[in-house]
Order: sequence, then C-alpha cells, then structure tokens
Amino acid sequence: MSSRSRRAPLDLKYCVTGIARALLTIPLLLAVTNPALAQAEPTVRSPSRYLADFKRLFDSGDISDYKAVGQALQMPVAPQVGEAVDSSSARGNSPIAGVSRDFRRAGPAPEYLEFPFLYGDFVPRGGGAARVVLNVYLDKSIICVTQGDLEAAFAALRRSPLTDNAGMAYITELHGKNDISATFMIFADSTCVERVGLTQNIQRD
Repeated sequence: MSSRSRRAPLDLKYCVTGIARALLTIPLLLAVTNPALAQAEPTVRSPSRYLADFKRLFDSGDISDYKAVGQALQMPVAPQVGEAVDSSSARGNSPIAGVSRDFRRAGPAPEYLEFPFLYGDFVPRGGGAARVVLNVYLDKSIICVTQGDLEAAFAALRRSPLTDNAGMAYITELHGKNDISATFMIFADSTCVERVGLTQNIQRD
C-alpha cells in the first residue's frame, strides 16, 4: 500500500470535521443576516397602549420584580452586583440593614432617552418592604403622552406645579401591601410627558 493511500483516512477525518464546523455556523449566520431570526427590537407603542401597560404594572401593587418592570416599560434591565448597606428611612428612624442594587439598561428601548436613567432597589435583611426608585425619560420625538392621555388612563390624578413654573407633575398613588407612587412630568416648554417616575415604599418604616 502506498504512503498516499495510508494518509487518506486521516485527510478524510479532517474534511468531515471541517464540514461539521461549517454546518454549525450556518444558524448563526442566518440569525445575523435574517431579521426574522434575530431578536426583534421593541416597537413604539401608542400613548394609550403605553399607559395601559404602565397601569397594569402599577395596579399589580408590587414593582419589586425588575423583570416585570422591564417588560411593562419595554426597557430591558439587569441588576448590577448588590452590596450590603445601611439605610435610614425617610422618617428618620434607626438605620435598616439590607441589600441595595442598582440596575442598568440591558437592551434597546426606543421609547426612551438613554440618559438620564435611575433605577435601584433596597431589600431589608430579614424581610420587610422592598424600596424601589425608578426615573426614566421618554423621547418625546418618538412618543408623546399628553395630559389628556394621563387623565384618560388614571381616574385619580393629582396635579402639582414644579418649582419656578417649570411645568406640571401629574401624580397617582396606590396604597395597600405596598405604597406605590407614579409621577409624570410635563415641562413648561412642552405638551408631552418627558420624565416618568415610580417609587415603592419610600416613606415606609
């Protein structure tokens, strides 16, 4: 048997391995080149649909689940590493030990400006009410939520002028297992909501 025939099985093995590797890359290439297979970017909602999704989260009575918050807002978020901290309640009681987390944006969210963005929570050790603070800014060139939209979505809506005639805040609250407050700010130079805030149990002991 010649040396060429003895090497043939080894060459064939390499060929088969190369083909297998090539086949494995096909799904990845299709996902990159075919938008239907790639992850879809969130769509821009109408103001009424946006507020309906927001109100569903608000009416749930608990905004401590960051995945539910991200889904309702159509803003993917992910927690950064939590650190044990001491926190004093807004009423000046003794410090409370617990775990504080900050969250970051983790995907496309076309309805919002990238900055400013603030989202964090605090969970007391040994149980207790989770504190949550969220502030995001809508891109009013993409979605314009008006005062009329807010009044149609929320039956109980309180108006509070911003300092220096800077605009108006529209506030709605829910009290139950958790104390939740939602704030929508329309600045003086606009008719669209720009800042959206959500808090939970900020005033609780």
